Amino acid sequence: VANARQLASLDALSGGRLWYGAGVGWMREEADVMGLPWDRRGARSDEHIAVLRALWSGDDRYVEFHGSFYDFDQVDRCPQPVGGTIPILIGGHSEAALNRAARLGDGWIAAPMPPQHVPRKPRAKPPPPVSAKRTSVVCATRRPSAAPRRLRPVRLGRRLLRRARLRARLR
Repeated sequence: VANARQLASLDALSGGRLWYGAGVGWMREEADVMGLPWDRRGARSDEHIAVLRALWSGDDRYVEFHGSFYDFDQVDRCPQPVGGTIPILIGGHSEAALNRAARLGDGWIAAPMPPQHVPRKPRAKPPPPVSAKRTSVVCATRRPSAAPRRLRPVRLGRRLLRRARLRARLR
């Protein structure tokens, strides 16, 4: 609940330009320190996204949620995101991450990688074929009130990356 409120506040401060990136994590030691079961981190992330969506959607002032990891009665939904919801981008390179991005996310975050490292068989929406001659990132975009768009490859060339780094330094 606190995470949803913090994100909605940031979204309001940014004028509705916030995108939220989520991943299940790759370092077992982090889960051990927090006392979380390593093998349930995917299910916990799925439910966390469901909680965020429940708090950001609907017309009722109060929301209740009863799940395996999160359970609350009658929580005030305020503050709300400017556009009604905040896009959630899912990070990761595994088949499970791509499935999660297709099922629950509004996009996929990935670092540039050789095409042979991109998982090929997600169970939900498959990404388009990636050219073996270039490094690609597959992005998905979904408008909350419309049908999902197709996944599309985005080329990240060396010039584009240099230009982005230069712009970041100039800001």
